[in-house]
Amino acid sequence: MTLHRSLPRYEEALAYLRSREVTDEDIVKYRLGYSRVISVPDDGSEDRRRFMNETQKGHRMEGRITFPLLDGMGRTIGLGGRTIHEKGYKTFLTEEAKEVGFFFGFYQAMPHIYKDNRAYVVEGYFDVIALAKVLPNTVATVTSGINDPQYDQLRMYCDVIVACFDSDAPGEAGKQRILNRHDLAADVVQRHPIRFMSLGYKDPAKCLETLKLAAFRKFVLAKAQAVAPF
Repeated sequence: MTLHRSLPRYEEALAYLRSREVTDEDIVKYRLGYSRVISVPDDGSEDRRRFMNETQKGHRMEGRITFPLLDGMGRTIGLGGRTIHEKGYKTFLTEEAKEVGFFFGFYQAMPHIYKDNRAYVVEGYFDVIALAKVLPNTVATVTSGINDPQYDQLRMYCDVIVACFDSDAPGEAGKQRILNRHDLAADVVQRHPIRFMSLGYKDPAKCLETLKLAAFRKFVLAKAQAVAPF
């Protein structure tokens, strides 16, 4: 929460977020933050020790927009960071996140996933912020593809999963990994289908930045309806 409260002090970070069509409401909703210096209280935990080692005492997270990864109860189980001057990412995951699965936007999307019995899955932080403006049951895997813990967690809440990955080589590789899953035999797919939605742009965030919200909303709803009728 300290990182979230510090964001309004940094105009360069706010300007970058605005350039990505991120609103003040989005900043609050996803608890986005920014920091020049990160300090993590020493609680003696193994996760804290790993964080200090893997991020070189927090320095690798400095000067980045921060994206907290929350579980279903709103607890932070990981932290992502993105530089604002070039495309550079750093992600730290607790052992719990690795075990039970993690997403960016899961806490915000979970009620909608349960209500609509479907989840939309994208790759990146800005992709989920963009697509959730139209489809609030959207989460991000923070990578290309869906790993086993993430897949199992989504199946606990819904029957339909719609993947909307980036239109590039990693996105296609992520799609192929899903198609090659050993438990996606024909009978299983009928009960727990994974479908694929392409927006025809590099990613959902770029689609929003190009079309702007009104046209983006109409465009996305038509694509979603074609892939998995509401």
